[in-house]
Amino acid sequence: MSAEHSESVNPLRRSPYAVKVASTVTTGGWENAARLCVLSLPTKAEGKVSARHKGYRLPHGTLTARQAPIEWEVDEATLMAWAEATDPETLVRVTNAPAWNVIKPKLIPASDAPRAEATMEVIDTRTGEVRVVPVPGVWVKPGPREVFTPKPALDS
Repeated sequence: MSAEHSESVNPLRRSPYAVKVASTVTTGGWENAARLCVLSLPTKAEGKVSARHKGYRLPHGTLTARQAPIEWEVDEATLMAWAEATDPETLVRVTNAPAWNVIKPKLIPASDAPRAEATMEVIDTRTGEVRVVPVPGVWVKPGPREVFTPKPALDS
């Protein structure tokens, strides 16, 4: 590859920001490097795309940056105690739902047909007998029964 071609493919090669970006990639990852590139761009290149997006004109196109959503860490017990003390009718939701994580592993399709009803082995508490009973409201979702995933051969 010629020097002119490599420089036209990588516009940051001659940029004064390239050294900063290269050192940031090795220490903080690509996300930090991209952030440094955006923060290092001259302000005259900035343009609004929308209220939450900014666009930067570059020699090979436009770089669009958007505001990332705020993510929250939650201590469920502390939040629940606060919500119950503050306004339990509005801030606390009581749910009564089947334990799907317990039921799902025990389900057995009644037949091989698409949308077959689900059955489950249940132990009768009076007799101790194991019976297969239908589970109402649960069907096999139609779709492929086999999934193929290609795996490239390793060159030796």
